[in-house]
Amino acid sequence: MKKLLVLGLLAAVLVVGCGLEHKALTDLGQDSVATDPHNTIRTVQFQEPVSIDQLIDLEQRYGFKVEELRFEYDGMTCGYTVNGRELASVQDDFYRQHMDFLTHTQMKIAGGGQEKGRPSDAMMAGMIEECRSRSIGVPIVSLRNELADTTIHNLKLILRDDIVVLPTNRQIETIPVLVDSSHNAHGQPQSLWHERWAPYGGGSAVTRQYTDQSFIFNDGRDFVDNRTYEHETQIYDRNFANYAGYWATNMPSAYKDTPFMDSIDNFTVGCYRANQLQMNRWYWTYMSLSAQSHSTAVCRIKGQIGHRNPSWCYSTWCVFPDGTTGTMAYLALPNYGCSWQY
Repeated sequence: MKKLLVLGLLAAVLVVGCGLEHKALTDLGQDSVATDPHNTIRTVQFQEPVSIDQLIDLEQRYGFKVEELRFEYDGMTCGYTVNGRELASVQDDFYRQHMDFLTHTQMKIAGGGQEKGRPSDAMMAGMIEECRSRSIGVPIVSLRNELADTTIHNLKLILRDDIVVLPTNRQIETIPVLVDSSHNAHGQPQSLWHERWAPYGGGSAVTRQYTDQSFIFNDGRDFVDNRTYEHETQIYDRNFANYAGYWATNMPSAYKDTPFMDSIDNFTVGCYRANQLQMNRWYWTYMSLSAQSHSTAVCRIKGQIGHRNPSWCYSTWCVFPDGTTGTMAYLALPNYGCSWQY
């Protein structure tokens, strides 16, 4: 669920790639843009992954604040949201939540069934050992940067090739569509049964500790150009669970959506490049949750197609919706696993 009122609230969103003095990458030749460093989120990538202890040292040396850790395995992205806390204080929680995800996934793989698209046993064993030894190298971090432009230049920070500056006064374009009887209210083509771009089947498990979703597409004709896809766990009781800081998925070009201006708990992982989604392949998303005061709730699983505007921007702040599915699955929570067809 995207937020049109965000216009005028952001100074800028900038995502860059970087190296330290001895780990410089090639300059992409992007023109520099003056921004308020206190209101700029930058995503940087090291040529060689760094440990969390090294990141803590870099925070102290250069004055930035890490907002998110992100690391990628073969076909899988994992993220941990620091969200303004001291990185040193969340290191134990990061490793705990990563291990929770790994052991949860290992159990899903052992259970077989629909859990296609999950990591292999060998890959899981390596990831678990890496987590136990606390030797994870983090290649990508999002940070709130308080460095002066000259310091950024001296450190040889560069723009990542998939993220650019988002101006404050941008005008929101809309993708023109021709609406006829074969389209729904959002102008998105649909079949007799549902939106043709929507997943046609999947599985869901939602407790007060996690939401784990799997889904499969069979029609990608609408996933073109700058289209996006988001898979949503909508819980209609804010006292059931909160996002606990960890997310993972095997969707390409993945991101955790911002909950800004959502009126319900909407735990969402998205794909910036929906045209990279493969048909008849299983995808999955996982988000950790923390239990709140209510032990039961109702939940709807939905999908949303959108677009990036400007088309060259890869930030949650420039993803806007074009259509949302009906309820693909209706769950009474907690639900420890069910299959559905839409």
